[in-house]
Amino acid sequence: MHGYLPGGWDVIWSLSIEEVFYLAFPLSCLLLGRTKLLVPVLALLALSLPITRAALTVGGNEIWLEKAYLPGMSAIAVGVLAAILVRRIPAASRRVVLVMSLLGWGGVCTVLFAGNWVWKLVHHGYGLYLAVAAASIVISAHWYESATRNTAPRRGLNWLHSCGRLSYEIYLSHMFCVFGGLALFNWSGPGGAWRCLWYPPILLACWLLGSALSQGFTLPIERHLRQRFRSTPVAVPFLEPSQ
Repeated sequence: MHGYLPGGWDVIWSLSIEEVFYLAFPLSCLLLGRTKLLVPVLALLALSLPITRAALTVGGNEIWLEKAYLPGMSAIAVGVLAAILVRRIPAASRRVVLVMSLLGWGGVCTVLFAGNWVWKLVHHGYGLYLAVAAASIVISAHWYESATRNTAPRRGLNWLHSCGRLSYEIYLSHMFCVFGGLALFNWSGPGGAWRCLWYPPILLACWLLGSALSQGFTLPIERHLRQRFRSTPVAVPFLEPSQ
């Protein structure tokens, strides 16, 4: 490994980690069964994240610390375990949902606002800490929707819901908007607290580019593949306009 990719293409490396996982995961399911052996193996893989990341510090390669395959797949394993959990336990009491939600959001907020403190506390377990916190939020949200039987976004939050639907398109293209925003920021020269004013237009640009990518590329290809390989074509609805 000779250096970082340009920022706009850096996502290719994380995509390669996901591709390796998704190639290995179906084979693991076939070899290990649906849950009897698969769940313990996934749990071991998830728990190995701090160990494998600590081992990578020996070589002192910063890129390997950020882009290594095994720690990345360990984080994905946490998400798979969360999906298996809600499949096996589709609902929970309100108290459990509340506790899971508070723990999840508390974990994410400490990473966002006190990341240095979290790093000092868990060190190489930082990635596992964040993955478990995010999984807790997703699990509690699923249980809440199951209890209320309401999967529609709350009033005024459809824009956030659409960001979830466009998450992959936004992820793949957002750096181009970020670079453009940074160029404008450096050209205009506002500093200090004023820099936060650039966040909303950059986020909006990311959403618009992701939406255009979905409407012009992802959905047409998905519709074509469904019509090609299914005996009964399934319509793929376009995204609703944000509110």
